[in-house]
Amino acid sequence: MANTVTVEVKADTKKAQSNIGKFGSKVKNAAPQIAVASAALAGASAMAVKLGDEFIEATRIIAAGTGASGDDLKDLEKSFKNVFKNVPADSKDVATALADLNTELGLTGKQLESAAEQFLNMSRIMGADASTSIQEVSDVMKLFGVEASEVNLILDKFAVVSQASGVPIDNLAKTVRKFSPALINIGFELDEVVTLFAHLTANGIEAKTAMPALSAALAKLGNEGATDLKGALEGLVTQIQDTTDSTESLNLANKYFGTTGGAMFMTAIKNGAFSVDAYDDILAEASGTLEQLSKDHMTAGEKVDIFKNKLKAIVAPTAIYLAQIGYIVAAIPALVSGIIYLTKVTWI
Repeated sequence: MANTVTVEVKADTKKAQSNIGKFGSKVKNAAPQIAVASAALAGASAMAVKLGDEFIEATRIIAAGTGASGDDLKDLEKSFKNVFKNVPADSKDVATALADLNTELGLTGKQLESAAEQFLNMSRIMGADASTSIQEVSDVMKLFGVEASEVNLILDKFAVVSQASGVPIDNLAKTVRKFSPALINIGFELDEVVTLFAHLTANGIEAKTAMPALSAALAKLGNEGATDLKGALEGLVTQIQDTTDSTESLNLANKYFGTTGGAMFMTAIKNGAFSVDAYDDILAEASGTLEQLSKDHMTAGEKVDIFKNKLKAIVAPTAIYLAQIGYIVAAIPALVSGIIYLTKVTWI
């Protein structure tokens, strides 16, 4: 017959129950604080994930707009952060400006960052659309063979002429891009063309109306044997300007600019509206105009936006990580709520 060993365990179950009860009571008492902490954690987590998504979206805009990848994309991401913390603009606008400038002019590094800041500040100060301005100004620079590194100066020049003439930068750049080829072919420089179209527009003469008549005059001068068409045109303008007899001036204008454009050009020339040097003084001092305007006209709200962007740039790496594991972060509040629920169970 097998031996049987009986072990008697004497345990103080009342004490154990008491300890469990005390633990449950403490957790119950802490439940309100846990609930507050859970809510705060949920809010902070949501904000972090949102910020991370914002920066991930910016990278996606840059990658899609430029086709960059690997180290090139990392460099553009770095430029994005550098610009973002210096302007009161949202991340999408900054990313789009960087992508557009990189694509249109091939800019990278500090030149890209400086140009992006300038276009974004121009947009904020003068109300022009940054993307449209980048495209139009870039196309103008290509037409005139201007180096990409000169983009800040060119934008400053458009800005001062826009201010002086009242013609919006977008419209002025578009006009120059569309109607300048005929003038480029006869030797006009960028400053001269910008001045001419701005001054004509400011005096009520649109380029789309003026250019057919101007082209007719150039053709007429060419048929007469002029080899220096620019010089010949300038001579014709001077001749009309200096002719005191109005009938004679009109006949001369009609001969070259046509019966439709003759009167218009005669009046423009007599009034000084047909000018390629009207803004020479301000063009000579244009460099740095937009940077100074940005400093002088920064609102309190815009300063706060820059401060916010600086903070976002600092916490961006952590926020991006949290956004990438967002499903885990989102589960934390539910987990804490579950713990709170368990504390409501009556302990035995």
